[in-house]
Parts: sequence; structure tokens; C-alpha cells
Amino acid sequence: MKTQYTAALALVAGIAIGAVSVGALYAQGKAPGAYAIVAYTEIADPAGYKTNVVDKAPALIEKLGGQLLVATNDITVLREGTPPFPVKRYAIIGFDSIDKAKDWYASAEMKDINAYINDKTKGRIFAVKAR
Repeated sequence: MKTQYTAALALVAGIAIGAVSVGALYAQGKAPGAYAIVAYTEIADPAGYKTNVVDKAPALIEKLGGQLLVATNDITVLREGTPPFPVKRYAIIGFDSIDKAKDWYASAEMKDINAYINDKTKGRIFAVKAR
């Protein structure tokens, strides 16, 4: 009889742990509701860009509710022809909403980074709503 209680308790504990684990995995897999797209066609000072943007921005993105999904200089054209503009650096940042992306870009913490970007780069930064 004692063995049956032990087995039943182990079964209940296993179900509880499984339910918590599935909930945690589901929460981690939540897709962003919006994406900030960064595409630079020119970076005037690559070393300074690394120091002033690459080394600082990821922590601020995370702190301000974003998730850096892509940040690369390695861009491959898949369709024949040339891209609409020659991209040197590309980044995609996930946010819960367009408003969160706007808040990130306009935040006081991003002020110095944005000033550097505006002075030393050419390109586009925009947000799109996810499906």
C-alpha cells in the first residue's frame, strides 16, 4: 500500500513539473509583435561604430524590452539583381509592439547611441508590425 502512495505522489509531482516546464517553454517561444529593422548603407567609422554602438546597444535593447535577433555585416543576396540599396550592416530587433519599438528608439538611454548613428552612418531604421 505504501508503494502505491509513493508511486501516486511521484506521478502527481511529475505532472506538476511537466506543466510548469511547458508553460515556461511557451512563454519563451512568444513571437514578437513588432520588429525594428536597421539597415545601414554606410558606416563612416567602423571602429568607432563598434565601440559606440555594437558594444553598447545590445544591453540597452534588452533593458528596454527588445530582443536582438539579427546583427550582421554578412548579407547574401538571394534574388537576381542588386538590392535596392547596398547594405553594409543589418539588424532586426523584436519587440512586443510598435509602441515598445518607438519607446526604445526615443529613450533617454539611446540618445547618445542615436546621436552617433545619425552623425556617422547612413541608412534606415524603421519598425514593422508582425503578423
